Amino acid sequence: MKIKFILISFFCLIANGLNVYSQQTPPPGAGDKDLRDNNIKTRSIDLERVDRDARKKGNLAAQVAAPAAEDRLAVVYAEIKADFEQVQLSQDVVVKTYQGTGKIDYAQISKAAAEINKSAMRLDSNLFPAPSLEAADSKKDEKKAGEPKKETKTSRSVRDLIIDLDNSIGSFASSVMFQNLRTVDEAVSTKARLDLQKIIELSALLDAESRKMSESGK
Repeated sequence: MKIKFILISFFCLIANGLNVYSQQTPPPGAGDKDLRDNNIKTRSIDLERVDRDARKKGNLAAQVAAPAAEDRLAVVYAEIKADFEQVQLSQDVVVKTYQGTGKIDYAQISKAAAEINKSAMRLDSNLFPAPSLEAADSKKDEKKAGEPKKETKTSRSVRDLIIDLDNSIGSFASSVMFQNLRTVDEAVSTKARLDLQKIIELSALLDAESRKMSESGK
């Protein structure tokens, strides 16, 4: 009986020892979980750091881009001013020539309309430069802008073209964007460009129609 009691006590001690060991020694894979948690936290911290750095660089790039845009505007300002005035001066020639006494000088109207078209196209490229990704196609766009659009209806008269062109130039020239070219509201800019594109289209049509009238001797 005494031996039996001793054996029972011995097995109890072994069992207790195994329980203590199991509590002190983590099961296989338990350490890996801690490592994974640490790695996730580390990557999150790194990602936040990269994001902060990117934002800092983005802000820096924006600060650099602003003066660059102003420098570009300063370079082309003389052209903008010259073309802005030329469009209006040439339109005065068109109106006075058409309203003059005697036979209408359609050749003169054609010449003035071509001047308007040339100045308006350069205004468009200076005021609304094409994005860098489209720079390669900018010349093609300018060429197309100066060509008359195909219309299903019959050709418009010189008189109607002059009236519409005069209204478009008046709307464009009175745009508030010319009060400060460096700070332009998007809606104002959009309206001004629509007017300018209409000027380009109408002046090309007027040039073509006036040449036709001049060549026919009317």
